[in-house]
Amino acid sequence: MLTIGVKLVSLCSTIVVASFFGTGDDREAFLIAFLLPSMSITVICGAFNSAMIPTYIRIQRQYGSVDAQALFSRVMFLAIGLLVFVAVCLAILLPFILPMLASGFDQSKQMLATTLAYLLLPAVVIKGIGTIYGAVLNAHERFALVAAAPVMVPLSMVAILLLWSAPSTRVYAMAVGTVVGMFAELVALGWALKSRGIALFPRWRNRGPGIRRIAAQYLPMVAGALMMSATDLVDRTMAASLSSGSLASLDYGGRLVIVILGVVSGAIGTAVLPYFSRLVDERNWKELRSLLRVFGAWILAVTTVVTVLLVVLSETLIGVGLQRGAFTHGDTELVARIQAVYAVQIPFYACGMMFVRAIASLTAGHVLAIGSFLNLVLNVVLNYVFMRQWGVAGIALSTACVYLFSCAFVMTMTYRTLYQRQCGASKITRNDL
Repeated sequence: MLTIGVKLVSLCSTIVVASFFGTGDDREAFLIAFLLPSMSITVICGAFNSAMIPTYIRIQRQYGSVDAQALFSRVMFLAIGLLVFVAVCLAILLPFILPMLASGFDQSKQMLATTLAYLLLPAVVIKGIGTIYGAVLNAHERFALVAAAPVMVPLSMVAILLLWSAPSTRVYAMAVGTVVGMFAELVALGWALKSRGIALFPRWRNRGPGIRRIAAQYLPMVAGALMMSATDLVDRTMAASLSSGSLASLDYGGRLVIVILGVVSGAIGTAVLPYFSRLVDERNWKELRSLLRVFGAWILAVTTVVTVLLVVLSETLIGVGLQRGAFTHGDTELVARIQAVYAVQIPFYACGMMFVRAIASLTAGHVLAIGSFLNLVLNVVLNYVFMRQWGVAGIALSTACVYLFSCAFVMTMTYRTLYQRQCGASKITRNDL
């Protein structure tokens, strides 16, 4: 319920942003500016979390909270160092990279995007640390605050937008509001960890179990996360090369779908990872296989109904929600068409996310790296083919096709990995006997 509430607040903030900026240049410049910081956060910390949580839970169960704290401290030490390094590299390379990402923008629009990107760079470190804090709270099966804390970002953005006095520079309010909101989220999550007796500041200790196992899983997972995030980078870069307003329309068309995906896959995925990790630790393959079948069937049934409703009501929802101020009727027609196509991905994304969590629990990160590479190649090819036929809506159709393939791939590899583990366990038992 908290996840739903946060997503609804985020959706309301999109309505405010649309009324101020529509599909204009300021909105598109912000979207391009936030591409690299958000991608860095997803790649670095998403992979850290997937690699760390199963090992963290195992260390806590086998060795106790002291060793689990030591493991967390070492991970934080490495993560902060990596986040700062990436932020510095981005600061140096932004003037060279952004013009390539925004090839369809004129010079003034590219300069605005570069300025906004520098304002957003602190978010790499702030949100990155907050993401790891949230993962550790989830590992302790504390979900409420982690689900509620992200509400700080849309609330902060809207508040600063409304208070910003100069309309000509209001686009900077989005960047400032984003960073301020992420810092408030970090403070809330840090307070929750501290209240549980977990030290927040990183310390490096040469001894202690788990760090090598995390390192072995992290590299293939970061490669997979990089390639998966690259699909969004490719989508937005190719949309920016089309006519003015295409990138903003693609973003608005995906907003409600992202809310639904966040509620369905985010909540389920967050909850099942610690449980799946415990079943893997106990080698309870039969129950894990049964849970995957039951959860998969329910997720597919519910999300299919949601998808049909969203496709049918797409234009009505966009018209009622966004068509005001700078957002015109022409914008509504294009965004509604994009949203309807985007919605097709919902069942495949939600089911695929469950199997991704299972793969993470099985510590088979190389599977995600392979799948992400295949997704990236397929996404580039389908984008090029579909956008020539249907413009920016073709990019949305390509995304739906990619997630259909991705779901089939991770499901197949999950059951294959489970079969291999089960056969390995049976062989060990026979040898012992």
